[in-house]
Amino acid sequence: MRGPSATALSFGLLGLGWLISAYLLWRVFMLGDGAALGTDVCSTLFGHSCDHTLLSPDSFQLGFPLAGWGLVYFALLGFLLALGLIRTAVLLSAMGLGSSVVLAAILFATKTDICYMCLAIHSINLALLPGLLSLLPKKPALPNAHASSSIRRKPWLKLAVATVAIGALAQFTIWWLDDSVAAFFMDRDVVLAAFRAQPQKEIPVDDLDARIGPADAPVQVVIFSSFQCPGCRRAAHHAKRLVEHFGDRVCIIYKNFPLSSKCNPKSRSDLQPVACDVAWAAQAAQAQNAFWPYHDGLFASQLSFGDEVLRKVGRSISLDMAKWEADRQSPDVQAKVQRDIAVGILLEVDETPSIFVNGRRVRPYTEAVLEYLITQELPVKEAGPQK
Repeated sequence: MRGPSATALSFGLLGLGWLISAYLLWRVFMLGDGAALGTDVCSTLFGHSCDHTLLSPDSFQLGFPLAGWGLVYFALLGFLLALGLIRTAVLLSAMGLGSSVVLAAILFATKTDICYMCLAIHSINLALLPGLLSLLPKKPALPNAHASSSIRRKPWLKLAVATVAIGALAQFTIWWLDDSVAAFFMDRDVVLAAFRAQPQKEIPVDDLDARIGPADAPVQVVIFSSFQCPGCRRAAHHAKRLVEHFGDRVCIIYKNFPLSSKCNPKSRSDLQPVACDVAWAAQAAQAQNAFWPYHDGLFASQLSFGDEVLRKVGRSISLDMAKWEADRQSPDVQAKVQRDIAVGILLEVDETPSIFVNGRRVRPYTEAVLEYLITQELPVKEAGPQK
C-alpha cells in the first residue's frame, strides 16, 4: 500500500496513539489526585483496569509518566509526516518501536497487571514503521534493474532495523539507570529553592509510629504511604538505601495513608479497596515490634492482598498470630491508622508516597532529589557519607 492510502493510515495510527496517550496521562493525574474518575475506558473495552500499571514505578521515566512521553512522541511524528520529512519520521518511528519492545517486555517480566491500552500503543508503533517505510520516495529505476524496487529499499530497511536496536538499547539503559539519569539532569539550585519555599510544618510523632533511626537524628523523614500503592514500594526501597547511606543521621518515620474510602475521607474513590485492612494488619505487626519485616513482606507480595496473604506474611516473620488477629481488628490499632490519616489531611497530603524532610514537603519526589535534600539539611560537618 502506497500513496494517499498509506499516508492516511499513518496519520490515523498517529492520531489513535496520541488519543490513547492523552487518555492514559489524564488518568494518571486523576489517580494521583484521588479524584472521581468516572468511566474506566480500559475496563469497558478490555474488562481489565490499567490503573495498577499506570501507577507502577515502571510507568514513569525521568519523573514523568510514560503516557506523557507518548503524547510528545506521536505529536512529533505527526508533525514530521505533515512536513513531508519521511526519512526523519522513519528513524524516529524505529526508535519508538525499539522502546516499545523493551517496555512491553518489562510489563510482562515484572508481572505487573497488564495494561491493554499500553499494549495498544506498542502495537501502533509496530504497525507504523512498515507504513512509513512504504512512503519513502522511490529513486529512478536503474537500467536493467528488474525488481530494483526491493533492492533500493534494502539500505533503509537495514538502517531502520539498526535504529530499532538502538532505541531498544536506549530504553533499557534509561529504565535501568532512571534515578542516576534523573540525578545527572537535576538542577540542584531549583530543587533546593522549591523545597525551601515549602512551608515547614510540625508533624506529630508518637511511640506507636514505626521508625528507623534515632528520634534525635538531625534529619527526620516522614513518609505517608499505602501498601497498595506501587510507587510506595519503590519509596520503601529508597528509604532502605537512605538508612544505609546516612546511618543514624536520619530517622525514617512511616505514616499510614491508605487511599481507600473505607477509612480515609480524603479518598473520593475506592482506588485501593483493601488498603485500610492492610494498614490495620501492618499496625498490628507494629504492636509486636515487627512492623518493618511485615512491611517488607507486604511489598514483596506484588501488592496482591487478601486475608491469606496477610496471614502468610505474618507467619513468615513468626508473629504471634492469635495476638495479631485480635490486634488488627482492635479499636486501638484502627484508631492509630485513623490518626495518621488525620495528620495527612491536615498536611494536605493528596497522593502516596508523600514525603516530608524536616517538616517540608518534597515535590517532586525522586530518590536523587530526596538524597540531595537530606544532605542539604544535615549540619555542614555531617554532610559527607556515613563512615
